Amino acid sequence: MEKIIILMFLFVGFVLVAGNKQLESLRVNRDRAIKIEVSKLDKSVKYIDTAYIKKLNALKIVLTKRGDLEGALEVKAEIEKKETGLNTATRALNPILKKLQEDRNSKKLKLGDTLKWKQNPLVVNKNITIYAIINTASDGVILSHGGRKNGYALYIKQKKVILGVKAGGKLTELDFPRKIVDGKDTIIIAQISKKGSMSLSVDGKDIKGRFSGKLLQPNSYLEVGNDAPRRPFNKVAKYAKSKFSGEIKELIYNLSD
Repeated sequence: MEKIIILMFLFVGFVLVAGNKQLESLRVNRDRAIKIEVSKLDKSVKYIDTAYIKKLNALKIVLTKRGDLEGALEVKAEIEKKETGLNTATRALNPILKKLQEDRNSKKLKLGDTLKWKQNPLVVNKNITIYAIINTASDGVILSHGGRKNGYALYIKQKKVILGVKAGGKLTELDFPRKIVDGKDTIIIAQISKKGSMSLSVDGKDIKGRFSGKLLQPNSYLEVGNDAPRRPFNKVAKYAKSKFSGEIKELIYNLSD
């Protein structure tokens, strides 16, 4: 009888150990599956941006429907971590965006827009602000207005954001030192003051400079995503490439006194 009891205890112990090992195996496999899914997202959306967060949310929904609440909570924690990183970079820019959106003088523009004739902005003795969200690191012009003598342009050259102002034929370029990356939303604020100062903000980091002379009214129209005058030498700056091939998610153009 004692042998039977001992055997029963051994059997129950074996079942419990085997069960725990199976549960542990399932947990490890689940963790591995989550890591694989997240690594897939990392490859498809390499940097922290809104698209990455959307895909993580989709994964969380799938795990919740499967009944894997622990896995869903882990993915939720990953989402919160990514959102914190995204919000930290953009929080300082939100007041400026809100002010521009509420200003009647602001124009919302998109890739391919051209402002000619009566629509052409009158910039003499005005402060100019350009707010843009782009998703590319390819060379090209985000916005240009002007030509050989007077004008200004916001563009990318060798993966760097540049603000160029040409006054009286002399070009002054303000180069942002850090390169931008593909696959990540980049928030840019370019400002040109009527008093001769210029500033460039990329994802919350600012640089400032000045241009010499006075910016007169450009003799060419405003273009979004290009600088393509009838004569090639009438461009505002010397670009690596004029036509913008990336995505402009948002662009606000503003003139103020």
